[in-house]
Amino acid sequence: MQICKEELCTGCGACASVCAFGAIKLVLNQSFERIAQIDKNLCRNCKKCFNVCPVIKDAKYCLPTACYAGYSKDSEERTTSASGGIAASLTNSFITSGGIVYGTAYENGKFLITRADNKAKAKLFKGSKYVKSDSEEGIKNAIIDLKQGKKVLFFGTPCQVAGLKNASKDNQNLYLVDLICHGTPSQEYLEDHVREQTKKGFADIENISFRDKDGWRLKVYTNGKVVYNKSHQEDVYFKSFLNGETYRQNCYACLFAKEKRVSDVTIGDFWGLGREKPFDESTEKVSVILVNTEKGQKLLEEYGTNIKLIAREVKEAIEGNDQLRAPTKISKNAQIFKQEIKIKPFSKAIKLTSTYKACKKLQRRNKLIRLAKKILKKI
Repeated sequence: MQICKEELCTGCGACASVCAFGAIKLVLNQSFERIAQIDKNLCRNCKKCFNVCPVIKDAKYCLPTACYAGYSKDSEERTTSASGGIAASLTNSFITSGGIVYGTAYENGKFLITRADNKAKAKLFKGSKYVKSDSEEGIKNAIIDLKQGKKVLFFGTPCQVAGLKNASKDNQNLYLVDLICHGTPSQEYLEDHVREQTKKGFADIENISFRDKDGWRLKVYTNGKVVYNKSHQEDVYFKSFLNGETYRQNCYACLFAKEKRVSDVTIGDFWGLGREKPFDESTEKVSVILVNTEKGQKLLEEYGTNIKLIAREVKEAIEGNDQLRAPTKISKNAQIFKQEIKIKPFSKAIKLTSTYKACKKLQRRNKLIRLAKKILKKI
């Protein structure tokens, strides 16, 4: 028994987090996407799950009231962050004030939204994670913290934010920040790809990063060493993600990919910055910050003192980012992949797309270039 239509389920897990009877589990469907299912033998028909599901219950959208281009004033923090270091700055200030922060980390072989009450733990939130994180436990624990009267800052995709917003009944101690999301592939896809490339599963992987000081690269770490390192153009998982070919089915009909937002603050890369209206500074590592509520403005004023804020037009942010206007359109490659993934693992399903062929062609070309350089050095 399902709560919403399977093709619309976001896998946020808000339903499971509020079920007092343990009747809801997130299980893998044919496409290896985690979908909420109700065990009718345990269900008591209380309807709480229906009341928090962001697909069924409107989480209240708000039009952005202000827009900023921003970055952390701490140069090291900005350098080590995927974008402008906005999330890191807000996190550190919030924890210093005694608050609790939830964000996505890679822990014990999983990407999940987890709790941090100290800066050391919060460091795990740094960096982009281009994969669907497990969020049901994070939402459940955030609700517990709120019931205990604690201040909570929660970072997540719009659907995860909407799930918590519904489940928490818009608690005044809760500050919500959504990340501009293009779509999310299943963790199972990434694990299969990593295993194919390294012969190691997530249980043996120490860390995985997608963006660092070297740019957009998929790096896999074991025992402090990089065991796999490919650019976003050469790595087929990364490239197919950027092309929007491997997202969950619901992502192609995303309810949250629009100008109206479900959070207090929206952050992401500021694409298109300075294209129409001049921007006097470097556009490298600059984030877009959309303020959607009064609470969002309060969040920036109280906890964003280490952030440089430069006022911009909301229109500039909307025009520069497709996901602030509409969901990703499903492409021919995505349709091929969706059919194949039902009967094959990621590493085999992706091989039937033109993206795989393009990545392989580039790998061969770069290998020849490197070989030619070595030969020339010897001459």
